[in-house]
Amino acid sequence: MVANFHHGASSLTQPSVLASSIDHDDQLVENAQIKQQILEAKPKADRADKKSSKLEDIVRLMQQQLPMMMEKHVADTSTNTSQVHPYYARNFDDHHVP
Repeated sequence: MVANFHHGASSLTQPSVLASSIDHDDQLVENAQIKQQILEAKPKADRADKKSSKLEDIVRLMQQQLPMMMEKHVADTSTNTSQVHPYYARNFDDHHVP
C-alpha cells in the first residue's frame, strides 16, 4: 500500500486535491501556449502553401511544354545545318560538287 503524504490529501490512498488542481492549471497554461504557437505559425504555413502551389503550377506547365520544346529542338537541328556547320552555304545543296 502506498501512502499519500501530499498537502491536502484526505486519506492515505486518495490523490491530493491540491496537486491535481496544480497539474490542471499547468495543463491549461501549456494548452494556451500551444494555441498561441499555432496561431503564430498559421500565416507562415499559409504562405508556404501558396508558394508550393505556385511552384507546382510552374512544374506542371514546364512538363506540358517540354515535349513541344523537344520537338522544336529536334526539328531545328535536323533541318538547320548552320547550327552544326556555321559556314555551310545552303545554295550549294542543289548543285553537285565535283
